Amino acid sequence: MDPRLCTAIVDRLTFDAAIIETGADSHRLAQTKARAEQAPTL
Repeated sequence: MDPRLCTAIVDRLTFDAAIIETGADSHRLAQTKARAEQAPTL
């Protein structure tokens, strides 16, 4: 995917959004990191 397009999408989704910090760990972030560590290196 085009990095500029991804940046634009994230910008639109987060524009004027309220960030709520719960103090809990993100399960999605943990899963993404685990997958990245298991992925074969090219």
